[in-house]
Amino acid sequence: DFMMKVMAAMKIQARYRRRRARSALLVLSSQRKSSTIIQKAVRGFLTRVQKERALSAVVVIQRAAREMIRSQDDLVRNFAACEIQRIWRGFSAHVDFMMKVMAAMKIQARYRRRRARSALLVLSSQRKSSTIIQKAVRGFLTRVQKERALSAVVVIQRAATEMMIRSLKEVRNLAACEIQRIWRGFSAHVDYMLRVMAAMKIQSSVRCFLMNKRLHLTATMNKVVQKIDLAEGVFKKTSLTSPHLASSPKTFSGSPEITIHSSPRVVDTFAYESNRKHEVYNVPAIPKCITTTSCIATPNKINVRSLSKYEKHTAKAIKVLRKSALFPEVMEAVLTLQKTTSKSIESCKLLLKARGQDNLLSFLASCNRSSPHLELVRVILHIFTNISGHQAFLSMLVGRQSSSILTDVVQMFRDKSDIFELSTSLLETFVRSDAFIMSEYSSRELRRCLRGVLSLSRKRASARSSPELDKGIVCLENVMCIVDGGTIVDSERKCPYCDRGFT
Repeated sequence: DFMMKVMAAMKIQARYRRRRARSALLVLSSQRKSSTIIQKAVRGFLTRVQKERALSAVVVIQRAAREMIRSQDDLVRNFAACEIQRIWRGFSAHVDFMMKVMAAMKIQARYRRRRARSALLVLSSQRKSSTIIQKAVRGFLTRVQKERALSAVVVIQRAATEMMIRSLKEVRNLAACEIQRIWRGFSAHVDYMLRVMAAMKIQSSVRCFLMNKRLHLTATMNKVVQKIDLAEGVFKKTSLTSPHLASSPKTFSGSPEITIHSSPRVVDTFAYESNRKHEVYNVPAIPKCITTTSCIATPNKINVRSLSKYEKHTAKAIKVLRKSALFPEVMEAVLTLQKTTSKSIESCKLLLKARGQDNLLSFLASCNRSSPHLELVRVILHIFTNISGHQAFLSMLVGRQSSSILTDVVQMFRDKSDIFELSTSLLETFVRSDAFIMSEYSSRELRRCLRGVLSLSRKRASARSSPELDKGIVCLENVMCIVDGGTIVDSERKCPYCDRGFT
């Protein structure tokens, strides 16, 4: 029991001292430079103390073992004396250690305070000069920022003024075109209505003349009928009184001889037009064998030209484009139009008269970069190429909407060589054929857009060239030359029917 108590006391002392040493070491860790000497002394002291404690413990154990045999009272006294000595030595060592630690902390605090005061003095001497420098730099930066803002505002105002002037010019041009269109339509409508009114007056006067003539003829024929009735009554009376006259052939006095077997005459009948329907009234005195077939008019035959096979397919395809919203049906109709327009001029004419190009342009404007839409764009551009091969139909196809949509196609599909070739060749054709489109493309925005597309296409051609891409670049260069007034390079466009180049 005594040894167990000794060991327990030693463990308690060790734990207590370890805890105190760790707390002291944590405090001294932030003050490493100044406490190195102190730690060295303390560690030496602790080592010596520990060694002395170990030796004293050995001595105590030996003494206790030797004295245990002698008497238990002596062992207790020796143990108490050793315990008192151990506690006193630990207390005195702890007090010495804490005194040294407090002295080191005070020395470090005084040293740091002195360093901080010297740094503050240096900073206070530099504060005035730094304030002046900061003031000058901030003033310079503020002035530079203000000048940049003013220059940006001037540039924005100039651009806005130019845009407003350009928009006003466009609005005025559109208003002038709209006024001219409305006035021409109104004047044409007025001329047409004047001609219609003149024709109606002429028709009414002719109808009145014909009606008066018909009424006069009716009146005269009624008089003739009355005379004939009177003559027939007289003839019946005389035939009843004299039977030999009844066997003779029936004739009318004062007129050429008419028998039952004689051929009918047109003058012996009278036809007039009533308000309800065409009626033919026969004179009662004329024999029943006389007809009016020679007076009946037959209707005129109107020769209507029948549609050809390609025109029928074109009409069906236009109907599908107008009514259907399914992509497969639209694709089939567009392929049909491509075939018919490439083989028949009448199909191109029928498509333009039915305004089928508006449907095709709407499809072209709504296409994206997916594979089915790419095929649709190719087919529509082939259709427009077939139509533009005929100079007579080109004016019906070229317009502001078609040229703007074609410009969007050139910009969107510039990386697709075949679409780029078709769209740029069509754009060149449009710009060549219409002066208004040429003036539209002379604007700064469109020229900048076309130059950007041309530079990107040239870079792509330098990396990987192809015939379609080269031809598209040549066509786009021709468009830029036409707009800028330069030299045009021949792109060798040929007619799809005769395989001859256009002049």
